[in-house]
Amino acid sequence: MWYLKAAQQNKLLAQYFIGEIYCGVFKRDGVNIDEEKALFWYKKAAARGDKDSINMVWCLMYGKDEGFEKNHQEILQAYKKSCIVNDSKVRLPEYNEYFSYYKGKDFNDSNSKDVVDIKTDGDFCFEIAEEYNGDGFLAESIKKALFWYKKAAANGHVKSQKMVVTFQKREWQLAYSDGKGLVEKHQTILRSYKNLFLSVNDERSDAEIYFEIGNKCHKYNDWSYERNENEDVDYEYFEVDDADKVSLQWYLLAAEQNSAAAQFKLGEIYYDGDGVEEDAKKAHEWYLKAAANGNKEAWRFVYSEVKELTEKHQEVLQSYKKLFLGANDERSDAEIYFEIGNKCHKYNDWSYERSENKDVDYEHFEVDDADKVSLQWYLLAAEQNSAAAQFKLGEIYSWGECSVERDSKQALIWLKKAAANGYAKAHKMIWPFAYGCGKQVGNNYAEALQTYKKFFLANNKEEANDADICKEIGDKYAYCDSDGEDEFLEEDSQSSIEWYLLAANQGSIAAQIKLAEIYYDGEDGVEEDTKKAHEWYLKAANQGSMIAQFKLGYMYYYGKGVTRDYKEAFTWHFKGSAPSSCLFSM
Repeated sequence: MWYLKAAQQNKLLAQYFIGEIYCGVFKRDGVNIDEEKALFWYKKAAARGDKDSINMVWCLMYGKDEGFEKNHQEILQAYKKSCIVNDSKVRLPEYNEYFSYYKGKDFNDSNSKDVVDIKTDGDFCFEIAEEYNGDGFLAESIKKALFWYKKAAANGHVKSQKMVVTFQKREWQLAYSDGKGLVEKHQTILRSYKNLFLSVNDERSDAEIYFEIGNKCHKYNDWSYERNENEDVDYEYFEVDDADKVSLQWYLLAAEQNSAAAQFKLGEIYYDGDGVEEDAKKAHEWYLKAAANGNKEAWRFVYSEVKELTEKHQEVLQSYKKLFLGANDERSDAEIYFEIGNKCHKYNDWSYERSENKDVDYEHFEVDDADKVSLQWYLLAAEQNSAAAQFKLGEIYSWGECSVERDSKQALIWLKKAAANGYAKAHKMIWPFAYGCGKQVGNNYAEALQTYKKFFLANNKEEANDADICKEIGDKYAYCDSDGEDEFLEEDSQSSIEWYLLAANQGSIAAQIKLAEIYYDGEDGVEEDTKKAHEWYLKAANQGSMIAQFKLGYMYYYGKGVTRDYKEAFTWHFKGSAPSSCLFSM
């Protein structure tokens, strides 16, 4: 090795370079790191005034001393001596004699041109701290750097005072960064956090602060987070290797101290599998706790699963009362179940126009499977004898709402229960099941008519005759208004004709004319039959209907349903027409 031979021949650069090789700064095959040999050669070079070697001698002799707290005075003095040799423009009052010897000058002379700076112990302690700041030969050591920054600050070094705070924060970061022992040391770590990051006037609970730490750790380690050092000056102290694990620990500490926000966050973490395996059961447990503690957003997740809702509806109900109802609300559980079902059904309808000023809570009722969830709430209410819920279920099964198939049998069961509980609308809706929708009224005519009178007629129509009422029922089936008072009826031509027949046979002229029109034109699924049309027009005409009389004249004139007969035609025409009317205009 040529460098070794040169070093042995007292070549300064070679001695320094051999020291670098044994320190591992330069790699050479067959040469292992050996700090004792490195120190040997550095000392030789240092003795000849090489500045870098002098610094390396100090680093090797004192820089790795783990007893630095005990031996700090010795370490400081050694560093000072190395600085005296390294810097000809540094004056240390206590080393004037040494300077005079080394420099050959009288350093007691205050006019000496070489004296441009006087370093204090604070300056030297700061420089030692910087050696451990990760930029030099010595391995980064937050603990050692902090120790020397504190020493420098104690000696009045201004910059070190700021660095003490920085390294205290970095030391705090190390205490929790791996998540190990965090549970056992959380109180100590919390106290440090309060001292370092919070103002003295911060009166938040420990749970709130645990949650804040968890959020910072989670937020600042997210790859999508855009750092803004002016805004988030402390983000670097929350960057850790296993952020998911560490932030989870902080959230758990907060949640166990009843932080609703942390409980909700844990629900999200387990629901989404954010750094943990997806676990719907754990997610629901945390959401339930959060809701019980007043978190409205969590409540939406609590009732979104039908299975969980069925098993834990009482817990969910209590959460709803606490979150959404006033203390003076005295409604029954059944009424509240029904209210929740309505909100869930309403706020998830695509046609619902949301107005945040009016319906501030709608967002808490938006769920993925709203039909099933709202149906479950209605069932819970109905089982507790809510007539409104029973009627709603009747509607649901009748029209096939909430993703269920139409089921008239099931609808009638719920409608009868609602009717038995005094729900007036239920009686109206039951009526078509019993007497309409294509059913033959037959022997039930009297019962159907009386029931209709009881539940459909207004007080001022109670004296109407049966024939007129039958005609009215026929009209409702013929021209059903699903948005008006006929909302419970479906358009049904068979039922309308049946009721028109009942009315016509009781002498209703309007019903007779209506039947004649149906048969004449072949309306409502009935084949055209002018003979039957003639029969009904004739009955109405014989009761004095001018419309029917005029229509009979037309039919005789053109031979519609009868043999053409001009005399009969003009007879009926003039009975049902004004003198100026013309038969041929028909």
